[in-house]
Amino acid sequence: MSRPLRIAIEWRALSETPSHFALLRELSARGGHPILALLEPPCPAGNSGPIKTHPVRRRFRIHPTVSFLTGWKRPLETFQPDVFLGLEEPYSIQSPAFLRWARKYRVPLILLTCQNIERSLPFPFEHVERTVLAGASGLWCLNSEAEQRARRRGFRGVSRVIPLGTDLPARVTERAGPSETFTVGYVGRLAREKGVSDLIAAAARVGARVVVAGAGPEEGALRGLARRLGVSADWLGWRSGESLAKVYPLLDALALPSHTTPTWKEQFGRVLIEAMGTGVPVVGSDSGEIPRVIGEAGLIYPEGDIAALTERLGRLQHDRGLWKDLSKRGVERVRDRFTWERISGMLGELIEETLARAVSPEAKKG
Repeated sequence: MSRPLRIAIEWRALSETPSHFALLRELSARGGHPILALLEPPCPAGNSGPIKTHPVRRRFRIHPTVSFLTGWKRPLETFQPDVFLGLEEPYSIQSPAFLRWARKYRVPLILLTCQNIERSLPFPFEHVERTVLAGASGLWCLNSEAEQRARRRGFRGVSRVIPLGTDLPARVTERAGPSETFTVGYVGRLAREKGVSDLIAAAARVGARVVVAGAGPEEGALRGLARRLGVSADWLGWRSGESLAKVYPLLDALALPSHTTPTWKEQFGRVLIEAMGTGVPVVGSDSGEIPRVIGEAGLIYPEGDIAALTERLGRLQHDRGLWKDLSKRGVERVRDRFTWERISGMLGELIEETLARAVSPEAKKG
């Protein structure tokens, strides 16, 4: 970027996962850009340094896409951004309000899409999505299928496929191999489509201990399944940030056994890069984006195939050379592709190209 830009951003992930603030720090540092972040509590408001924050409230929180933000217009108007990253799905009920504001003040609007299932949406979301996609200037796509879907639905602006990032630990402790009590972990929602029952069944077959960091509607059924199959399982509840970072060193492997459904498939799998970054080998099903995130740094199996998942876990349990190789490859892959420094560079390129094709900042002031 040739000059410092005033960048405003609203992204629910900043409030839910504070480690994502590393993206803002990297983005600001790249060009001295002042940034305004609109955050939901409990993140405090602040006005020191190049990154300023302002609290907003989410009302009618029925679903992440069925809610309204309040308290965001005035700080935006005061800040006078050159570009606004309203990182909501285009079919979110909030997105049309962002688009109307952006048009009024002639500010390029960049949205975020993760949706990788081609299906018609119920009223009014189908109309909302097509209207917003037709008017947005830029689009951060979390996966290539989401980008293709947005294009088919009328998006004509600038888009980039940009993954999520993670913080690499200052030092990754090198291990000789898996522990004697082979421990496989799962991190995330305990919902049927996440396939955790497959993991428990496979763990029973290889005699593995399971560590589960998550919560959701299937927790009771999964606890019962583990008891029936005689699987030793630790249920840690929902973890994030520093408390989650302490979980990964306990694991010999992390599994993401997701199942594709008519309305959902894995859109990225952030826990994969978090685990790989700490040297934990990963095993994932071939649902959605999982194979592209893992690449050659882990093991993939056909989703829903418990025998195949059992075989992959068994290889990691007994093949020390494979375990060490994948541990090393995982760290290298995260360092090469998924650091916040790298992600900020990709996002900066999206912002720069979006501004180049949109109304100039000088024009909106005239």
